[in-house]
Amino acid sequence: MADLEKLNQVQLERALSGTEPLSRGHLRSEELEHLGLLLNQMQVRYPSQDQEETTEGFLADFEQLALRYSLREVREALAELRIKPGQKFFPRPDEVAEEIVLLRERRTQEALRSGGWAREWREHMRAIEAERATPEYQEWLASLGKPVAKVTVLTGRKRAARKRA
Repeated sequence: MADLEKLNQVQLERALSGTEPLSRGHLRSEELEHLGLLLNQMQVRYPSQDQEETTEGFLADFEQLALRYSLREVREALAELRIKPGQKFFPRPDEVAEEIVLLRERRTQEALRSGGWAREWREHMRAIEAERATPEYQEWLASLGKPVAKVTVLTGRKRAARKRA
């Protein structure tokens, strides 16, 4: 906890001295505290390094990473780097950013391989179509007071079939 207080003290000194860029956004206090705890946990992982000044300096950079990506993604990247073979030193912010990008690319490739997003979208559209086909939905449309034709959502196959007809 003393390390967290030191980090907050450094931020306060930077803000008062004007060395902190004014255009940067900031995390909410509880998110910043969580980020400080994550960095302290990482610092314990690498006890042979003298990181007090490094961690203090990195906090602002990690905060910007959390704002750019998300605190969850920063946490996941730090967790990956903790167990990454060959990671002998406290991860620099640029290494964490690279890991975030790699994790995102890996997720995208997995989704493309599994057809996940397309399958989920088709399922979502089928559910909407099924809901709109119910008599209750049609009654609700009619209760709006306007003459409404039967509403259907055309999926790719139905659209192609309708064009052929």
